[in-house]
Amino acid sequence: MAHIDYCVGDVYHLAYPDNSFDLTSTRFLLMHLKYPQRAISEMMRVTKPGGFVVAHEGIHNAIWFNPALKHFKIILNAWKCLMKKKGQDHSIGLSLHHVFMRAGLRQPRMQILTHYAQYGDILFDKYIANWKQHIPSFRKKLANKVSNNNFIILENELDALGSDSSLLELTSVAWGRK
Repeated sequence: MAHIDYCVGDVYHLAYPDNSFDLTSTRFLLMHLKYPQRAISEMMRVTKPGGFVVAHEGIHNAIWFNPALKHFKIILNAWKCLMKKKGQDHSIGLSLHHVFMRAGLRQPRMQILTHYAQYGDILFDKYIANWKQHIPSFRKKLANKVSNNNFIILENELDALGSDSSLLELTSVAWGRK
């Protein structure tokens, strides 16, 4: 597609004039922000009248492995609690519609996306690799909350996933018009 630019900036203070874009979007950002409502309002500011604001976010309450990985849930729950104390909501995907309504977007809509992968699929391998790459960060930030043994067991559980294994994860996409 022509005329697409990607840039890095402060989502609370975008360096663009009002009404600059037909579409503004974000992916897996709002869950990491203390003030996601402000970010959406700022995205609205730079979106042209009649343009769209779009957000794609995770729902960390909705990640399942089959067979279940007990230590994955222990670590993920501890992580969500830590992030909540920092003012972040890693399941903000559940409330995107309300965030968009409060921002004043017209006709906000939301859709839940289902991501399913089973052992042997390239997507399954990518999901597992993604979660494995997060373990060192989780281990460091949760050192006072989760024992190192839990991380070792989780690494072993992930490595032991076999042909009967699958993963189901939900995310959401919301959009609305300015």
